[in-house]
Amino acid sequence: MHHLSLLLKPQVHLLNVNEQVGAVISKDDILNALTNNISTLEFSDLTFNTETVNPTVLLADIQGETTLIATFTTELEDDPDRTSNVDLASTTIEGIVEPGETFSFNDATGKRTVSAGYKVAHAIADGSELVDSVAGGVCQVASTFVFRTT
Repeated sequence: MHHLSLLLKPQVHLLNVNEQVGAVISKDDILNALTNNISTLEFSDLTFNTETVNPTVLLADIQGETTLIATFTTELEDDPDRTSNVDLASTTIEGIVEPGETFSFNDATGKRTVSAGYKVAHAIADGSELVDSVAGGVCQVASTFVFRTT
């Protein structure tokens, strides 16, 4: 029997990432340029002015300020393919959800396909039926994550 553990640490991924200056292009500038090209049927390369955006969180400001806020463990059956799926889904979830932002498990884990590395394993269908399915076991990651974050 394996155990699936979820360990939540705020800001944990930022400890390994240096901040970067970004650039923003005005949506209105893009829309106007595209509209002009389409209306005149004069298609050309488009050049836009950018605005520099400095990071709002600096690595130096948060180093050493992380605290364990929660842990949760669920049991994982002894199935190498299911364990592989759980591991793959778990390792794709990273980043920080800022206050007021929405986290999407599906966006975080991406398409669960064989080409993405997922294997056929046991999954629950229709609430109680055990079936073989690509990415079987990923729902356990989602339910463990949701249980501990709500």
